[in-house]
Amino acid sequence: MLLPLSLGIALALLITACYQPSPPKVQTVKWSAQPEWNRAGAQVTIPSGTTAILDQSPPPLRSLTVEGSLIFDPSAREKLVLQADWIMVHGGRLEIGTAEHPFPGQAEIVLTSNNPQDNLEHMGIKMGAKALAVMGGVVEMHGRPLNPSWTRLAVTAVKGATSITLAQPVDWPVGAEIVITSTDHYGWAAGINPANPRSEKAIVRAVNGPSVELERPLSFAHWGAEANEVPEYAEVGLLSRNIVVRSDEKAKDPASAAYQKGGHVMIMAGSQARFDWVEFRNMGQKSTFGRYPVHFHQVSDQGEGSYVKNSSIRESFNRCLVIHGTNQLLVEHNVAFDTLGHCFFLEEGSEVKNTLQGNLAVLVRPLKSSPEERLIPSDSEPAAFWITNPDNPIVGNVAVEADVGFWYALPYRPIPFGRGTQNLTWMDTIYPRRTPLAGFEGNVAHSNMSDGLFVDSGLKSNLCANTASRNTCKDHNAPAQLDDETTSFDPRQHPSLTSSSGNLENDPSKNPRVWAEFKDFVAYKNGRRGVWLRGTYHKLVNPKLADNAIGATFASNLSYLEGGLIVGESANNLTKISGLWTTGLVGFEHYDGHVGASGTVFRNFSGTQRREVYCGSAKTTITTRNAAIGTLRWTSFGLSGQNFIQNVTFDNANPVNYDDPPEPCFDSINNREDPHDGYRSAVFYDPTGSVSGAAGSSVVVKNDFLVNGNCSLNPNWNAYVCGPANLYATLSISNEQASPAALAGTDPSSPLTVTRDAGPQTKLWGTPRDGLSAPNTYFETRLIAKRGDSSANDYTYRVNFGTANRSAKLRVGLNYRRLPDGSFPAGTAGSWVIVGVPVPSGPVWVYRNYYFSEQYNPSTPVASLDALRADASGKAFYREGDVVYLKLSLRQQDLDKAGDYGASVNYHLCSTLECK
Repeated sequence: MLLPLSLGIALALLITACYQPSPPKVQTVKWSAQPEWNRAGAQVTIPSGTTAILDQSPPPLRSLTVEGSLIFDPSAREKLVLQADWIMVHGGRLEIGTAEHPFPGQAEIVLTSNNPQDNLEHMGIKMGAKALAVMGGVVEMHGRPLNPSWTRLAVTAVKGATSITLAQPVDWPVGAEIVITSTDHYGWAAGINPANPRSEKAIVRAVNGPSVELERPLSFAHWGAEANEVPEYAEVGLLSRNIVVRSDEKAKDPASAAYQKGGHVMIMAGSQARFDWVEFRNMGQKSTFGRYPVHFHQVSDQGEGSYVKNSSIRESFNRCLVIHGTNQLLVEHNVAFDTLGHCFFLEEGSEVKNTLQGNLAVLVRPLKSSPEERLIPSDSEPAAFWITNPDNPIVGNVAVEADVGFWYALPYRPIPFGRGTQNLTWMDTIYPRRTPLAGFEGNVAHSNMSDGLFVDSGLKSNLCANTASRNTCKDHNAPAQLDDETTSFDPRQHPSLTSSSGNLENDPSKNPRVWAEFKDFVAYKNGRRGVWLRGTYHKLVNPKLADNAIGATFASNLSYLEGGLIVGESANNLTKISGLWTTGLVGFEHYDGHVGASGTVFRNFSGTQRREVYCGSAKTTITTRNAAIGTLRWTSFGLSGQNFIQNVTFDNANPVNYDDPPEPCFDSINNREDPHDGYRSAVFYDPTGSVSGAAGSSVVVKNDFLVNGNCSLNPNWNAYVCGPANLYATLSISNEQASPAALAGTDPSSPLTVTRDAGPQTKLWGTPRDGLSAPNTYFETRLIAKRGDSSANDYTYRVNFGTANRSAKLRVGLNYRRLPDGSFPAGTAGSWVIVGVPVPSGPVWVYRNYYFSEQYNPSTPVASLDALRADASGKAFYREGDVVYLKLSLRQQDLDKAGDYGASVNYHLCSTLECK
């Protein structure tokens, strides 16, 4: 009899289900029952299908390969110690506790190979000696949870104290090691030898809630309170864990050939690693690429589900935790202490969506003795957190006693390491310098040698150009192949979007900028700055900065400080900035522009500092006044007349200081020039009057060229306050001739000068280019413009070159920047400046802006300066001998079309038709 088709299919499926083959049986064995595994020097393999229970400590092994499973027996009464030259988890599982059942006893893995010829290799990947390597496998290590992994002091601990009071109760065991962070300065900024840091280890003698007794008295005091509303609490981190992964003792022995050649943990593609409450001690191999204490190596998006939490990475020889080509990793609540080179390290710039949250990094030592020691050049100035792609949330971390706390070292494109056989076309669409910031919030940096937060100086390749495909430079493996370069972080909505010309799209209407907001940052006792930002569209929101040489400097455009508190000298007076190298204390420094501060409180900026200023070996000693606001001393680079300070408050703070700039420096021995052009014409705008007391005023450096009867000198500031009648614009002169000749000399006696109405003048030597041999081509100064709503300040400015050279293509421009609300200062519409510039003998063609066309954009000569003043076309000039006068005017329609760099008018004066 035939069955209906549907019934037949159902019966076949039922029979198939009944006869499914059984899953392969897993054999479970005890290590103690395997005699061949219990011989010194054994090469042990746990095969697939076998689960081995480590129920005793075996003798030292030559090697261990885990293709099945190895589980440390949670019921073991004795400490379990596994020693091996190397361990490979290949498709298998290594387990010491789980998230649900943390390991209750004591466990230790000791990596022992001291044979430099050892180089564990699998599938073409070399993992070196002393490795715990994971390839296509799983490592689970979950130690006994303790509360918490780190906390802060609740009360200041004095030098010699034998107990400390913490911000919360702890259950740390007696005998555990802890680190108490410095709340002093670190380094010569306060006269402290960096070889003698003030973060110190201690041993727990007893615990009673938040009170911890120590085995020995403290060597230093540690602040444990707010200092003038800035939270300057020392952190206290737990270093000890019940699961330990470490190197053998030879790695600590300076007399051993294996000194500072520790073990390393390397997680590779297809693997998962979950570490919680684990101690990594004496790990990493000094000056060796790829041999780091904990290293996630090219795991890509398979990093999701892996984590390193509540662990300690201590006394390391090569970084702390390295994330290389790995995404979506969680790094949380760890304590890193005493390492060489950058600590938490995102290696290439391809790494995204990794969360670094609540980690404490303490004592990050430099590699200074020779360039060969460093893996990358900046290892001589290491950061606690070195970040190469902004698409990684950085939240609630703390950086102490590094050179830099948090360093956004963004490459143009990723810098490949160890990718010699891979196709890297996918990297060519990654632009870290244009990638939006995923989050930077609630981080703390204190007691660092230089900067708390530093956004600049990204890594670049010496093997290929920034714009070249990454397939042309796949494997950087030596310091000479790398360098640092000035970096501008300009986050865009679409980082890799290209225009019709094939270039990256920079038009904000087509590829909008995205704010990079650095929120709630705390920085104190940093030797140079709390914050340095370089780029565009940055906000520093509600920071608390104190006891830094300089609070914040913005070498940026469209970047603003919003709210917050900046303290010059706080109640935490354990150490102070001192020494003749210091700048004097400054709260906020203008630089570049457009930048400014709104709603910030400045506190305790008073007194003076002595400092030494050098030009080559020549030394000058000056006295500088501490102040809340200044301009980057003594910058040679450009500024904006609309840089601003508004709605700020001063509490026991000298508001402003502008030192007299020193003489220009031309140092032939070091091929260096520093003419201070920018500083000599520094101006900032006071729209609300919160600095000067008069809304719409400007604060101006002491330079007669920049002042008139509308100005009054404030001797306490060494600066003028100029009333709203003065409108300040930026005049620029650029020699755009091919192979340009110098328009100013390289000595103090031959500047380019700009003179106002045959009276006061300012001197310019130009923005430095590339040493003394390359003539400077760009000159810039602030000047007083005639307002569009007033007949006053109708000055004529005359430019004279410092040499007999002339330019066959000279650009002369005028610029204003928008204010924070998008408007321009009153009187900008219809404003103008009359400027006369030298030109070569013979005919001259003049073109407004960048449209070189005699048919559609010619400028015509007029008969007099009065006729030029009366011109409304914007396309006229007046020639008097070998001087051409221009009327640089800006109309309302010019302001309406202004972009991110403000409103500008430019004229080109050319010796050839259409500037050809």
